[in-house]
Amino acid sequence: MPNCTTYHNDPARTGWFRGTEHGVAAVSTWSKIVDVDLGAAVRGAPLLLERWKIKGGPHNTQVHDIVFVTTSANLVNAHAVDQLRARVAAPLWSTALPTASYRTGSNIPAPVGICGTPVIDETAGRLHVLALERVDNGQPPGPNDVGAYHVHVLDVNSGAILSSHQLVDPGAAGRPTFDGNLQDQRGALNLVHGWVYAGFADFLAYDAGPYHGWVVGWEAENPARQHFFPTTRNVVGGGAWGPGGVASGADHSLFVATGNGGTDANYWNSLDGGTLIGNKYTSPETSPRSPALCGHDGKLFIAWKGDGNDNLNVARVNIGGDQVTGLAGKVTLGDTSPVSPSIASLGGRLYIAWKGDGNDNLNVMYSRDGGATFGHKFTSGETSPQPPALCAHNGHLYIAWKGDGNDNLNVAQVQLSGQTITGFANKVTLGDTSPLNPSLASIHGRLYLAWKGDGNDFLNVMYSSDDGATFGHKYVSAETSPQAPVLTAHNHSLYIAWKGDGNDQLNFGQVLLSEDDITGIDKGILSDTSPVGPALASVEHGLYIGWKGDGNDNLNVMFLASPGLIGDFMESVVRLRANSHGLSVKDWYTPVNAQSLDAADQDVGGSSPMVLPTIHDLEMLVVTAKDGNVYLVDRRHMGHWGGALWRESVFGSESKCAPAYFHTPARDHLVYFVGGGAPGLIAYKVVVHDGRASLDEVWRATSGGIALGDAPGSPAMQSFPDWPGGAVWIVDDTKPALRAFDALTGAELYSSDARAADKLAAVAHFPPITCATSGVFVGRANGFSLYGP
Repeated sequence: MPNCTTYHNDPARTGWFRGTEHGVAAVSTWSKIVDVDLGAAVRGAPLLLERWKIKGGPHNTQVHDIVFVTTSANLVNAHAVDQLRARVAAPLWSTALPTASYRTGSNIPAPVGICGTPVIDETAGRLHVLALERVDNGQPPGPNDVGAYHVHVLDVNSGAILSSHQLVDPGAAGRPTFDGNLQDQRGALNLVHGWVYAGFADFLAYDAGPYHGWVVGWEAENPARQHFFPTTRNVVGGGAWGPGGVASGADHSLFVATGNGGTDANYWNSLDGGTLIGNKYTSPETSPRSPALCGHDGKLFIAWKGDGNDNLNVARVNIGGDQVTGLAGKVTLGDTSPVSPSIASLGGRLYIAWKGDGNDNLNVMYSRDGGATFGHKFTSGETSPQPPALCAHNGHLYIAWKGDGNDNLNVAQVQLSGQTITGFANKVTLGDTSPLNPSLASIHGRLYLAWKGDGNDFLNVMYSSDDGATFGHKYVSAETSPQAPVLTAHNHSLYIAWKGDGNDQLNFGQVLLSEDDITGIDKGILSDTSPVGPALASVEHGLYIGWKGDGNDNLNVMFLASPGLIGDFMESVVRLRANSHGLSVKDWYTPVNAQSLDAADQDVGGSSPMVLPTIHDLEMLVVTAKDGNVYLVDRRHMGHWGGALWRESVFGSESKCAPAYFHTPARDHLVYFVGGGAPGLIAYKVVVHDGRASLDEVWRATSGGIALGDAPGSPAMQSFPDWPGGAVWIVDDTKPALRAFDALTGAELYSSDARAADKLAAVAHFPPITCATSGVFVGRANGFSLYGP
C-alpha cells in the first residue's frame, strides 16, 4: 500500500498519490468525515503510514492506517484513520514537545513552533520533527522570546522521544554562522541518502532581519552530526520559504529555491563592474566602433576596426578562471573597413566578415591557425553600408546584412568549396527592415535573427527552422535601442545584448523561447555604459560581453558574472551535493532579471522546485515565483545567469507553491501550478521536441480559470486504477473551500462549499493537503479535517 512519509509523497516533491485500490468512489460523492481541533495551526502536511502494524506500547500488534499531524504549538499527534472515520478524534498517542516560541514580528502569528512538514524514516520507524522552541530565560513565553531549533526523533509506534538535538553551528571561515533566533523554517523536511535536510529563511516579516538563507542537514542515525550551508555569504537574504523545502533527484542531488538579497544597487554595480569578482578588463586597444566577439576552439576572440584608421584587427582574449586578463596574439589585417567587422567559428576555422572601405561590398575570409593568419578572401557583389553578421548554423556559415539603398534585411549561406569561399547562395530578402545591421545566432536547429526597428527603436527577433530559407514567428519587444542588438547562444539558451535607449547603459537578457514561439526577453542591466552597441559571445563555461568605452574608445571585455560565483545564491534555484565535509554547490539557475525581482520582492524562493522524471533524456525541474512566472530548468545544465528552458508569466498575482505532477494514462507528463489571482489553477504538458523543452497549456480550472487569494497553498494530485484520470486538489483560500478538479480536463469535481456539512473551517495561509487511500487530509488554522468517500 502507498505511504506518505514525506511532503508531496516523495523526495522529488511530485505531489502525486498513486492509489492502488480498486472501487474507490468518485470524488463527486465525497464529503467531510471529521474535523479534529488541536488548539493551534497545522502548517505542515499530515503524513501517513497505511496498514501499519504497531510495535510495542498499549496498541501493540494493532494494524491501522495512521496519520501523523504536527502543530505550531509543538504538538505531535498520531491518529488511527479508522477511528477518525468513526468520528473518534482521540489520538493513538500525543507528544508535547518543549514550548514553542511566542516571539512576534513574523507574518506567522505566535506560537511559532513546528511549521515545516516532518519526515518519516519508515525503515527505522522514526519521525523526524524540527521545532522552534523558546529559550528558557526565567520569563513567561512572550513577544520577546529567544528561539532555538531542535531536532526531535520520535518512535512512530508510541510517540516516545528517542533523541533531541539543538541545531548548533560550529561556524567556519568564509561564511556566516547559523543563528536559529533569526531564522524561519517553513519548508518540509526531506530524507535523502541517510540525511534529513531543512531550508531556512528570515523570521521577521518584510525581510527585516539580518538573516541568511540556509540549508541544514543532520544524519538520520545521529542527528548530532550536522551540516550548515548558507545560501548567501556577502549579503543578507537568500531565504528558502517554499513549502516543499529541499527537493531531491535520483542521484541524491538537492535542489532549493531562494529569495531576496543584495537589494542595494551598489552590490549589483560592484558585481557586474568587476569590483567583487574582478572580471572586467579594459584594454589599451581602442576603436570608435563596436567590437565583435566569438568563441573559437574553446578560446575567446575579439575583432575591431582601428581607431584613427580603418585597419581590421583580431586578437585572442586571455581568460584566467572567470577573469579577463588581457588581449594576446593581435593581428592587424591589410584589409580595412569604416565600420565594425563580424567573426564566427565553423569547422576549426575563424571567419571574419566586413564591408569594404571605399565601397559597400561584403567580404569574408578565414584563419585556419587560431587567428594568427587570415586568407582566402572572397568579395561579394552584395553590398551594405552597415556591418554584416556571421553565424555558424547546422554545419554551414550564414551571413546577414541590411540592404544598400534600402533597409531590407537579407540572409544567405556562405558557400565553401575546400579551401575556397565561392559565393553566397540561397539569398533570402525579408519583408522586415532596419536602418542598422542585424545579428544572427543558431540554437536548437533554428537560425535566429535580431534587429532594431525601422522608424522605431524596438528590438525584434525571429527565426528560421529550415536552414535560413523561411523566417517567421517574429517577436517585437518593448525593449528599445538606437543601436543594433547582438545575439548569441549559450548552453541551451539564446541571449541578447543592447545599449539603452535614452541612456548608454548596457543591457543583456535571455530570449525566452517556447516550442514554437519567442515569448519575451528577460532583462538585466549592467552598470557599464557605451555610446554604441555591445558584443556578446559564449565560451564553454560562460557568457562574455564586449564594448567600447563611454567617453573614450577603449575596448572592454567582461565575464557576465552571476552572484553565485561569489557565493550569493539569491533569487535562484541551487543544486547541492553532500559529502563527508558537508554541502557544496554543483550548479545553479539565476534569472537574468534577478536584481529587479529582488527590488520588487518578487522572490523565486517563496516557492519550491519539483524534480521531474527523465523525459526524452532531459532531466528537468519546475518552479514558480512571486512574479507570477513558471520556470522550466534543465537540472543538469542549469545555466547560472539565465538559461531557463522555458519561462512564462502565468498568474495575475504571486505564486508561492510546490507544483504537482501526473503521468497520465496517455503517457503525457502533466504539471499543475497554483497562484494568486487568475487563472488560479493551471495544467501544463511537458513537451520535448528536437532537444527543446517547453510547457504547453492544457487547461485552466473550470475552463476560464478561478480567482484565488494570496496564500492558497499547493496542489495535490490523486489517482486510482478505476478513475479515468485523477483529481487535483487545492484549498481555495478566498472562501475557504477544499476543491477538486479533473486532472485531464480541469472540470470541477468537488467543492466543500456546496454543502453546509462539508464547509471547511478557517485555514492558515498556505494550508497543506495530503492525499491518501482513505481520502484527503487538510491542515487548518486550529487542527485538521478529513474528507473522503
